Amino acid sequence: MVSKLREHKTSTAVYVAQIRPGNISLELLRGALTIADGFAKAKGIRLNLAPALRVDAFQREIDQRGPLSFVWRGNVENRKAAPDRRGGLATFVVQDGRISGTVILGPDIYLINPLGNGLHAIVKTNPSVYPAEHPPGTTPKANDAPEIAPQKEGLLQNQSAPVIRALVLYTPAVRKALQQFGSDPDALATMAIESTNLASKNSNVRMSVNLVKSEEIAYVEKDFPSDLAMLRASAWVKTERETATAQVVFLLTTVSDYCGLSDVILADKSSAFAVINYICAVGNFSLAHEFGHLLGLRHERATDKDDRPFRNGHGYVYKNEWRTIMATRKACASCPRIPFWSNPSIKYNGVPAGTKDYEDEADVINDTAPIIAGFH
Repeated sequence: MVSKLREHKTSTAVYVAQIRPGNISLELLRGALTIADGFAKAKGIRLNLAPALRVDAFQREIDQRGPLSFVWRGNVENRKAAPDRRGGLATFVVQDGRISGTVILGPDIYLINPLGNGLHAIVKTNPSVYPAEHPPGTTPKANDAPEIAPQKEGLLQNQSAPVIRALVLYTPAVRKALQQFGSDPDALATMAIESTNLASKNSNVRMSVNLVKSEEIAYVEKDFPSDLAMLRASAWVKTERETATAQVVFLLTTVSDYCGLSDVILADKSSAFAVINYICAVGNFSLAHEFGHLLGLRHERATDKDDRPFRNGHGYVYKNEWRTIMATRKACASCPRIPFWSNPSIKYNGVPAGTKDYEDEADVINDTAPIIAGFH
């Protein structure tokens, strides 16, 4: 399994970690460690991400999903690192006792895959070698912006955040590919949705995505446009979507030429579909990226000057240092993609993560998420 992970061109390095006290275990994730165990804060765990790289993670919240299934979310701290590499975020998905996860530390992203027998592969990703975002010549059609009534001051803060229900489908090829790495598609689907919610929390976006079901579809992959057309036309997909009362549908495939394709920019109920390369779904935040298109968002203005449906709905690139969810490698091939929607009111490493005129996706999502959540 480890050799197959190392063969992935998106893997910069792969390390194997034994579960033991001071590393990852179910008991530690449930918050067994306290300040008395030598940590500066309660509910901390120590992660061995790589040789000579040990960081502390502190639980922020746990979402219990079953007797042996839960999602752990927390902050990461490496006090010995440079300021821009000192802090980060961690998410662990535990399903039937198996731990998968992501750790974001400064510009670096680590994916954690279970290998069995208490072992985990920790994969450091390389953002510069992910496939291109979309197939050439397939820019989704942009729908017109709807009429959105102005929010009264204070109303947005007082109303509940819209919850968008997502159905994630995957092909048999995805299941077989993940089994080679000791993982499974249900965990991947959960991680992809969690990374989307992480971006929203980081960016003060009032939206939550709920994975209502992940399920295998009996389908042989072809290419992104064909697979997207299948989602739109399939009576089986329609039935599964209605049964799950899902507003959006994602399909994970092993088609590896590109990272994904959404049906439109700003979806209605009939077009709320996207296809994602499973390799890109979490490490490249591609499920979040394609979902962003369905919410009405576009790429960075350096490569996409079309302002429909919203002028301020573009991704943001900061110099040669980082880019937000909707920004692509075209503007900065080596920049890591950070789990943030562009928002000039939020700072990342002390720098505003957008501009008011063109890069304020958080503002757009706060307007369009309630519309998609209202699909019935």
